[in-house]
Amino acid sequence: MIQRFTRSFWHPAGVLPLLLVIAPYFLNKLIYIAFPGYWVFAATDYLDRLFTLSVLYLVLRRTTVALPMPWRLSWPTARAALATAIGTIGLIAADVLSSQAVQSLDDLSGRLTRYPEPPVPAATFVDDSFGMLLTGFSEEAIFRFYLINALLLRGRSLAGSAILSTVIFAAIHWSYGLGSAAFAAGAGLLLAAVFLTTRSLTAPVLIHALYDTAYFTGVTETLRNWLFG
Repeated sequence: MIQRFTRSFWHPAGVLPLLLVIAPYFLNKLIYIAFPGYWVFAATDYLDRLFTLSVLYLVLRRTTVALPMPWRLSWPTARAALATAIGTIGLIAADVLSSQAVQSLDDLSGRLTRYPEPPVPAATFVDDSFGMLLTGFSEEAIFRFYLINALLLRGRSLAGSAILSTVIFAAIHWSYGLGSAAFAAGAGLLLAAVFLTTRSLTAPVLIHALYDTAYFTGVTETLRNWLFG
């Protein structure tokens, strides 16, 4: 009985592991709404990512179930490097071209949270380096690798798993507004396509981290101002 419960709990497609890994990305927005300051935001965000990655590690370590898409994360091959370059440029271009529409939708739908500015340069440096890598790694590991695998194990098709995982990825951006959620959906589809094409997390993690770095360091805003004034 105990052995069966343990196996059931650590099954990658089990309900409890799925909730433990995904729910914090929805619930943390409630903390951001109640406490909009930078330090609470940063502490919640980092702890959220480290907790969910820890749960994912335990699930992968303890399960005996073979995953349809095995874990692969290594130094980028030429193919992964090309996918990274194309994907990053594509996301930056999409951001620059769609920013006004995204902002308008966010305002119309009622944006509840914003990314607070770091109060000290050291926090900015940590966020723009370690923070971007952690964000890219955690969200790709969970919403591309883990969630797609879990949905496949639950009998979903490959396309259905990619689409449903993208919908959930978009939904975790609910507090930023409808425009941000829609942009996240488009980005999620691109990242899922790269993951399924390369069969590796390397390119999706790099694309995600590089795009976020470009966004938060003002590169996308600079390009937007240069193109549209």
